[in-house]
Amino acid sequence: MIATLNGDAGYEGVRSFAIATTKITNNVVQYWLDRQSLYAPGAMKAAYGTFFTALMMIYCHNIMADSAASELNVTWSQTHPIVVSVGDDAYQTYLTLECDHSMGMTVMGSLKNTILFNYSCYSIISPLEYAVMDNLGESQFSTTNSSFNSVLMDLVYDYFNNMSLEGFIQNGYLKIKTKLTWI
Repeated sequence: MIATLNGDAGYEGVRSFAIATTKITNNVVQYWLDRQSLYAPGAMKAAYGTFFTALMMIYCHNIMADSAASELNVTWSQTHPIVVSVGDDAYQTYLTLECDHSMGMTVMGSLKNTILFNYSCYSIISPLEYAVMDNLGESQFSTTNSSFNSVLMDLVYDYFNNMSLEGFIQNGYLKIKTKLTWI
């Protein structure tokens, strides 16, 4: 939360959405970065900041996807909208994906390399969420055990604390979840 000298941020809470229908490029990021001075401190500056943070999540993921595509000899294109939101209120600041974890990409290449690409891009989401939020000096507080800042790190924590994990492949994606057991 953006604080002022008297502790009042000028807003109670804000949630912004970045919606991308095409790949986020350096030019798009620079366009929005150049607009930061247009907003006065308070609610509008917070809305801009939360929007820009969500945009950076998409941009960072695109960079990682380009790198993975190069290594795995596949191509990808943005074919479905991506929606990422960032919320900020008196209690927490959080980033969430409002879309599936394919991040709107259609991938072309061999089956093996496409599966590896999808796994690489899916598994980088949690560390990217952590890195983007950590760069703000914030962490996400909505994890299952409240100990970590991303879903992936939560799963690792659960595994090392003897919780059962369930893994399966669905639509070319490896999915892993904590298997809840009741005593």
